[in-house]
Amino acid sequence: MSASELLATWTAWFGELGSKRFEIVRVPLTRALGERRYAELPSLAEQVCRAMLVDHEGARSELGPVFVMVEEIVHALRPTHARADITASAIVAIVDLVNAFASVGTPLPSIVDVIARSLLAELTPGQLLNDERVRAGLAALAFGDLDLTRRFDTNESDTLHAFLTTMSGKRDRVMYPQGFTVLPIIFRALTQELDAATALWLGRLAFREVMAQSAGEVVRETRAFIERAIERDEETRQAKARLRAHEEAAAFAFPHGALVAAGAFRITDKLRGIGSQQLWRAVRVSDGRQALVAFDVKLARIPADSVRPALTARRAVNVELAYAGEVDDPPDLHCHWLCVEIPADGTWLPDLIVGGVSPRQAIELARSAGRLLVQALAAGTVLARTRPEYMWGVRDGERLTVTAVSDRPSELFERRTYDMVTMPPFEREYAAPEVWLSSPSDRSLVYSLAKMIVDWAGGAPASISALLERALSEEPADRPGLDAFLAELDTGAEER
Repeated sequence: MSASELLATWTAWFGELGSKRFEIVRVPLTRALGERRYAELPSLAEQVCRAMLVDHEGARSELGPVFVMVEEIVHALRPTHARADITASAIVAIVDLVNAFASVGTPLPSIVDVIARSLLAELTPGQLLNDERVRAGLAALAFGDLDLTRRFDTNESDTLHAFLTTMSGKRDRVMYPQGFTVLPIIFRALTQELDAATALWLGRLAFREVMAQSAGEVVRETRAFIERAIERDEETRQAKARLRAHEEAAAFAFPHGALVAAGAFRITDKLRGIGSQQLWRAVRVSDGRQALVAFDVKLARIPADSVRPALTARRAVNVELAYAGEVDDPPDLHCHWLCVEIPADGTWLPDLIVGGVSPRQAIELARSAGRLLVQALAAGTVLARTRPEYMWGVRDGERLTVTAVSDRPSELFERRTYDMVTMPPFEREYAAPEVWLSSPSDRSLVYSLAKMIVDWAGGAPASISALLERALSEEPADRPGLDAFLAELDTGAEER
């Protein structure tokens, strides 16, 4: 669910309550708090959080006085024996309420946070639903208790895990070099489907704990961020639509089932690119083997033979260069260079990992890809412009292994001889900075592998965060060599 859909859902819910909406939220909450009807608190706490995000000024004035009752509950639960009749879900809801009221500027005695943290310390992940577990972990993080946060870190695919794999301390503003901070994790999570209580914890971490703004500004800033995200999403959508329409009007497209390379390959579907540079999938007619087809426009006066030697010289590993030449029937306006590759084994890597990978699997992929890059180095080729789209791999249970790697398509794309601006075929760049300015080395490969790990894992795996910090250094001399990098990856994988 996008940011706009998320906010629209909460706003619609609040609007449906009518003119007495704050009363409809406040009365059941005061009754549940006064009569200690703890089972009702989880749903009521979510309603309070939604009301605060939709209308923070109204919530501050209409709901603010209720915090006195919340504070009384927190103090009443301080003795351990007083918690016998309260569920784990209700405890998380009470802590959510503490955060919600603080987020609109309700004065919060410091002892309340201390007691709230002690309430969470009594819980275990097995007592909580997944969203409650994440909120408990985010709350512990906001309270500065990393050990307690790690207790609730039981799912490598959620936001809580992303925090713990990138941060080293509560108020560390730059948790990871090259601009990797907790803020992108927070902001990305705020645009995804989540409950309002979680949104307020994310807002607290972003605007209070990291950016050191006052507690009372959390709701305002969180709401403002979601609104800005909506605007950016719409602007980006419109810009992409305009560019796509322009590119598609000018771009060459194979008709479905087209035969290329003297009829040896049949085009099946497009993989990447909407401009003059594209990747397509094909099958070899003679045996049905999968092939990767890259093509780019070239001027008619440039002979196709000029690109064949360059592509042949790239020593890809376990990837056959099946064809390098022109499209069989070039359009009237432009000819096209074509590069067709067939892996010895494996599935096109983006297809293999389409459902996402764990940090351990990301490390395994990088280790196996690195070993293939070592082979290419030994043959005299630095495959410095390789990327996941030029790799193939296999799955054995939970284990993922890269079996073939190339960068010939990038070699093709770089041999353009005309002044024409086109949309890049890929959204991400993995090549090291020096690749475009000087001769690459094995340390350039280290940079690329490190970027892939961060991308695949959704952040820096904790066991190798220090290694990745060095591997992503701007200066090649500050990075480890490829052999040393792979050796440390082996150690990191064992630690996980």
